[in-house]
Amino acid sequence: MNEQKTPNAAPAMNNPETLARARIRITDIGAAASVEAWREDIGIARGWIDALQCEGLIDEATFRALDAEIDAALAKWDGVAPE
Repeated sequence: MNEQKTPNAAPAMNNPETLARARIRITDIGAAASVEAWREDIGIARGWIDALQCEGLIDEATFRALDAEIDAALAKWDGVAPE
């Protein structure tokens, strides 16, 4: 049979599930148990939203909002591991 395959549809921009996963990465910043983990979590969260934007999965406004959420998470972390 000579069936044509239709390409997969592009994922929706600003998909709520995608944003929820990004926010999990941002939340991880506040739960860091050490400075080293905190730095790693920051890099992961920033890399995550950078990749989403590069792949066209979030728009500029959403990127800026998520970036601001990362900045807020940074400001809240007090360097004390959660108990």
